[in-house]
Amino acid sequence: MKNSHFTTLFVVIAAITAVSCRDAKPAASELGDGIDSVKVEVATKTYHRCIVLTNDRQAIVSRDGSLGDTLSVEETQSLKSLATKLFIDKTERIVLSEEKASGRTSHPVFTVTLYRVGKGESTRYDMGDEADGITRCTTRNIRYSDAFRDFMFSVFEIFDR
Repeated sequence: MKNSHFTTLFVVIAAITAVSCRDAKPAASELGDGIDSVKVEVATKTYHRCIVLTNDRQAIVSRDGSLGDTLSVEETQSLKSLATKLFIDKTERIVLSEEKASGRTSHPVFTVTLYRVGKGESTRYDMGDEADGITRCTTRNIRYSDAFRDFMFSVFEIFDR
């Protein structure tokens, strides 16, 4: 059953991407570098949430495979701006430092996928307990930049509504 929800989500993302890429006039909020859309996912054993940012004016939010929520234009622009700086233009750093660690956590996996011409390239970011600006994860301790933390906390805030 869950796979059908993910298939539906993928079809919707592909349709939105196709429509947004079809327009002859580029949108004022275009992601850049040929990126059609950015999907931000948070997954645990019990839930799956994602936000899809496209060249459209509003982002789509999916909770456990159910579509329907959209973000305001202002929220969408804010997330797109951060996503572009961090993942596309790379003008903001994501990881400031990291060191090996041991142990296991049960924290969610934070994944960012950049889609270009329908093909996605994903990067996973470890989550964990945070203390003094250091995220203690399964295999390493990471100091994420303030820009990445702002992006990540904005996404979690949206999911917590």
